[in-house]
Amino acid sequence: MGCLAVLEAFWMGGQVRTLGDFGWDEAAHALWGLRVYRDVAAANWISLAFDSYRQVYWPFLHSWALAASMLVMGATPTAARTVSVAAFVVTAGVLVLIGRRLSTTAGWVASFIAAGLWLTAGPVVETIGLRALTDGPAIAVTGLTFWALTGAVERPTRSRFALVGLLSMATYLTKTGFGVVLIPSILLTFAVWARRDDGPRVDARRVVAYLAPIVVVSILWFAYPPKITATLSALTNRAQGPSPLSWAGLTYHPRQLAGYVGGWWVLALLGIAVAMAALRRSPPIVVALALYIAVALGLHTLSHTKDPKHVTKVVPWLFLLGGWAVSIAWEWCRGRRRPVAMGVAAALCVVLAARAHDLFATPRQRADTFPRIRSALVQRILPDRHNLVLGEFGGLGGPLTKWYLLERNSATLLYPDDHLERFQALLAPLRARHGWIRALERTPPERTLWVDQAPTRDQTDIGTADRLLAELVAADAPARILVLDIAPTSPWYDDRDFVFGGETFLPALGAELCYRRSEVIGPERGVSLSVWDSVRGCNASTDAGSGSEPAASRGGAEPGEAVSSP
Repeated sequence: MGCLAVLEAFWMGGQVRTLGDFGWDEAAHALWGLRVYRDVAAANWISLAFDSYRQVYWPFLHSWALAASMLVMGATPTAARTVSVAAFVVTAGVLVLIGRRLSTTAGWVASFIAAGLWLTAGPVVETIGLRALTDGPAIAVTGLTFWALTGAVERPTRSRFALVGLLSMATYLTKTGFGVVLIPSILLTFAVWARRDDGPRVDARRVVAYLAPIVVVSILWFAYPPKITATLSALTNRAQGPSPLSWAGLTYHPRQLAGYVGGWWVLALLGIAVAMAALRRSPPIVVALALYIAVALGLHTLSHTKDPKHVTKVVPWLFLLGGWAVSIAWEWCRGRRRPVAMGVAAALCVVLAARAHDLFATPRQRADTFPRIRSALVQRILPDRHNLVLGEFGGLGGPLTKWYLLERNSATLLYPDDHLERFQALLAPLRARHGWIRALERTPPERTLWVDQAPTRDQTDIGTADRLLAELVAADAPARILVLDIAPTSPWYDDRDFVFGGETFLPALGAELCYRRSEVIGPERGVSLSVWDSVRGCNASTDAGSGSEPAASRGGAEPGEAVSSP
């Protein structure tokens, strides 16, 4: 199994180099890692603390891991994805360590089955093993928490329970949703253990030892009150997928699990293992794993946000319970039906070999929808200058555009940034007295333009957007404006959640600044890229007859046009 893990690590390392640019979610996570990397590289520790603290639904531990990888490998997509590869392999190692503690005589069977199923789970590898997402690292930290919990079972000291609490909070600070599931499930586990005659000793002092690091870190983390409401808002999220109480909603996660674990027959066998954990006098850690799976699936079933990735948090622990069930059968067959045991072992090896073949033989490469436009956008960003990008959609989302700009040390002029400006306004009275707070005024500045006329979201009319943009540009004029124009015939034109602005905003730049369109690239699948360069000393009203079209001479926005950024 160790050889398979090493082989797969090298294979995954090669795969992440062929996946191309980020998708939207990957770019959103990698962008935080890039911010932290820039802070550390510049030794700007105040900015590091600020960038770490202002992360809410995706807390800072994942961005720290990404930054560490970037310090070694450079600020590239490969560096960001390598963190997920490492977390995937670490999870396999944790499954081996926990599995060996499930049985004194057949623990190796549980380890072999669990790690083998995990390493050959192709959909899991594709979804979280090769992508720069928070799920893989959060699963690895969850596994370390369960491993520490097995140590607390064997030797129930308060220090070991405190370590479990610290790792539980680390899980939360890696991905909020994982911590929200893990902490209640462990407290429920303590309650179940306390009612068992043969369970570990769990008294009030040990529970307090577990909760102490969680409470202390939570007080520090939520010291800024708006973070509490922001966290609740992020956890509530928005309705997506079938209604929770409909048949489609109730069966949603089992259907997704079947795809991740390898089919309905595998899920059925794993379900039998979970039932065994509930019906027999199971080892304490098996009870903990079963309760974690039950809490996770229960909360996600009741949630109105249905996302296939949500069930990945239980996949390795289902595999571990399956390995435990097989180890029980192995112990029973070894003395009475040795040929049967050998036949089962051979069948399992064949199944794992087939899964491994499917994993390694299936090509995995992201198809770039806009290779020409994407390449042109990257090449035309002026390094170390102020560039403004207008227009975004699913294929070239805001986080990916910000990644391109920041890695070239260019300012992202978008408005208003979610927490940055409010936080700086809070510190404004102190800035005059304490010079060190000026470190929070990052260079280049990051802002986010968020204008949306959709009836279900915050509304800002076009005139207000023009005024905001004009004020920002007048204060910090960009050297170049890059505009992504989407034709009405493009399939992305009606995706109003992912399209904002374009050349309709250019008249708002004001009479004192003039921009000429110097180049147009495309169209490619209905999308074009216009390059507008600043002309110093130009007067738009007198320059309208020139060969290039000045920004101020163009018409305004069409009535009712919606402009938005996710």
